[in-house]
Amino acid sequence: MRPNGDAIRDLRKKRRISLRLLADLVGCDFSYLGKVERGQIAKVAGDRLVQIASVLDVAPSLLVLGPIATPIAPTETGELPELDDNRIYSPDEAAVYTPYRPRTLREKAYRREIPHRNANGKRVQFTAADIREINEASAVPVYKHRRA
Repeated sequence: MRPNGDAIRDLRKKRRISLRLLADLVGCDFSYLGKVERGQIAKVAGDRLVQIASVLDVAPSLLVLGPIATPIAPTETGELPELDDNRIYSPDEAAVYTPYRPRTLREKAYRREIPHRNANGKRVQFTAADIREINEASAVPVYKHRRA
């Protein structure tokens, strides 16, 4: 299962649990759990996610389908959903709304050519306002749907 490291980290910090303590309670090494939180480990065993969820007192589905990992899909009419001003978009999700591929969005963000947010100093993220500004600068309509 693909974990949502941001969700795990946010829940852990809200409960004021250190990474080492969570690792001890789950029964794994703290460096492994740190890699899971940073997204460096793509797949985690289901029983391990259940253990983490149990310690954090949440449903395991919250650790897999967090706000960043929710996929964006066209509606029945083929239109993209409206941009949500309260949501943070990953480069993969923002690419659906922009003329750029996810890798290009990351590269432009690292070069500070486009507006973005940095989560924890590493992960590139976008708000709805960032996506609109990127589209205005590139002269492409905000809701242009391109096929992959």
